Amino acid sequence: MRLWLVLGGAATIGLAGCAVDPYAYGATSPYDQYGPSGAGQSYGQGVDTGATATYGEIYLDSGFDEDPYRVDVTSGGSIDASTIASGCTGMVSRAPDFQLTYDAGSLPLTFGVNGQVDTTLVINGPDGRWTCDDDSGGNTDPEITYSRPQSGTYDVWVGAFGGDSGPAELFVTELGSDYGRSNNYGDNNDYDRDRDRGRNDRYDNDRDNGRRDNGGRNGLYGDNGRTYDGGGYPDSSATAAYGEIDLSSGFRGDPYTVSVMAGGSIDASTVDDSCSGTIASAPDFQITYDAGSLPLTIGATSSGDVTLVVNGPDGEWYCDDDSGGSNDAELTFRRPSSGVYDIWVGSYGGDSIAAELFFTELR
Repeated sequence: MRLWLVLGGAATIGLAGCAVDPYAYGATSPYDQYGPSGAGQSYGQGVDTGATATYGEIYLDSGFDEDPYRVDVTSGGSIDASTIASGCTGMVSRAPDFQLTYDAGSLPLTFGVNGQVDTTLVINGPDGRWTCDDDSGGNTDPEITYSRPQSGTYDVWVGAFGGDSGPAELFVTELGSDYGRSNNYGDNNDYDRDRDRGRNDRYDNDRDNGRRDNGGRNGLYGDNGRTYDGGGYPDSSATAAYGEIDLSSGFRGDPYTVSVMAGGSIDASTVDDSCSGTIASAPDFQITYDAGSLPLTIGATSSGDVTLVVNGPDGEWYCDDDSGGSNDAELTFRRPSSGVYDIWVGSYGGDSIAAELFFTELR
């Protein structure tokens, strides 16, 4: 496997397994993207970056909701990708298959393909440089990650390695390869791109099965409460006022957000003396969570001063006031348990105020 570097536009040096980008991992090109083929010496023959993309175009800002963004394409074409830049392989079409106009942030940007045949990737980036890959995504699927992506236009071709054209799925993600490949090819037609896209897995058993009275506590940080010994306040068995959702680790649309009104008539200190603010009797929201290896953060933001009260799957109570910065509340379960989390968003001053509750695994 070789990586070709262009020095001053004149000489090329072949490196075997050399990583030159300190901000990325794996074999990289000198332009802050990685994938074994790297960004080679450009010939740009045969393809037309000015042509309209065959399968559409989209504008995405860093942190986009529909992550991963997916589009169905047919790989291949009549142009040998090796005529475009050194290290490129497969057959591609004259026009780009897809075009992304991207407003970059601090997150890396990954392009990948899930294919039924052997596919390759060819990308012309905002700086006019070419980046290519064959099998970095595993098996015969290509993948290219820009560890420090630029804002601008990315023209993307999905090539056919042996010349055999076939159906494929191109994905764009800031969450890493595992998210782009979380669904097998062919599932994209069932992908619901609205706020309920996090409902990718649902329990068949009763929600309360997730509750365990084991006296243990998840590893988490924030200002935590202790065990509530009863007394009727608040009522975790009541229907959540602003809804409920089932989420599995790796859920799409991260962070998942919901608008609520913080506050209520119950002093949160009745749960534990470390809890603060006033809360309602019923939970504001309920999440049934299928845990993986990622931490789970629950937070609340508002123009006012908000607090958090969470009853976890273990039956324990957890509280926070200002760990989210300013007057925002936040709790992170570093080793979350699967099961039901009942959440109350409290008002520190006692007045009911608008707030946004969020769930994320990206902290």
